[in-house]
Amino acid sequence: MILPQPQSEKEKLKSLALAAGVHLALVLALFLGVQWKSRPPASVEVELWSNVPAPRPAPAPPVEAKPEPRPEPPKPEPKAAPEPKPAPKPDIRKMLVPIGPVVVFGAANFPLAYSTAGGDTISALAAGCPVIVKAHPAQPGTSLLVATAVTKAAGRTGMPNAVFQHLFGASFEVGQALVKHPLTKAVGFTGSLAGGKALFDLANQRPEPIPVFAEMSSINPVVVLPQSLQTGFAKTASMLASSITLGVGQFCTNPGLILAVEGEGLNSFVAALAAEIKKAAPGTMLHQGIADNYANRSQQTLTQQGITVEAQSNEAGEAAQGRPMVVSISAKEFLKNPLLAEEVFGPFSMIVK
Repeated sequence: MILPQPQSEKEKLKSLALAAGVHLALVLALFLGVQWKSRPPASVEVELWSNVPAPRPAPAPPVEAKPEPRPEPPKPEPKAAPEPKPAPKPDIRKMLVPIGPVVVFGAANFPLAYSTAGGDTISALAAGCPVIVKAHPAQPGTSLLVATAVTKAAGRTGMPNAVFQHLFGASFEVGQALVKHPLTKAVGFTGSLAGGKALFDLANQRPEPIPVFAEMSSINPVVVLPQSLQTGFAKTASMLASSITLGVGQFCTNPGLILAVEGEGLNSFVAALAAEIKKAAPGTMLHQGIADNYANRSQQTLTQQGITVEAQSNEAGEAAQGRPMVVSISAKEFLKNPLLAEEVFGPFSMIVK
């Protein structure tokens, strides 16, 4: 073991001086550090240089121009709701405006309702028109009886003299002269298509055309649907048979044409209608002229192509009587023959299949 050698006095003094110097340096460093921490920091300006260019700022988005607010128009003052009005309807009026003398032709099938004092005569008198009635040659006595009553009524009520006049004449010349007369202002007629058309043509050939109020012939078509014949064919047949024979077929509602679709239901209907017509008795027609016309027109129809007689009355009847009859034809043949679309005035009807 090696022991340290004792130091001399001189060396001790050096060591002591070195230790004191080190402690003094530490104290001085501590003092300076405290002083630096307690001072406020001083601002320093620096300028930085770089070769990389600075990024350009992004362009600002365009500013949309907002429309300038416009002043709102003044609001209208509230108005009261209008009172409800009824829905518009067709404007149909009866005007009592006299136009002058009216000629009325008596009808062959209605001596009272459509003749001397019928609707045409009454309408004309109500409007203030004088009336000239041409009596139908088939009912001179009935027409004269009614005309006498009208004349008496006109006198008792203070109507002007000769406001109602009554004429006879069997020839066409009388009627033509009445229609062509310059003082005549209108014509009333109920009858055949040929007669009404002739009067219409005469009225339009005048220097001053006049109206013709005509109710002319019609075949009054009736459409019978298959569904109605499935269970109700017997009732339908009975109703039509009654209408065909009503007034010996002289009513203007006589169903002269029956349109139907072929099938089992139609066959049953035709059989039932034929049975009803066979039971119907012939009837005396209003006058011999109507009876002769019915006989001629029905026989002319029977000679046309495609016609089938479904039934006739079991009784032939007398000369002035009309024998009920029902015939049938296909729609194809019916359309080929315009004659079949003309009226057969009497107890007659045609079934078009």
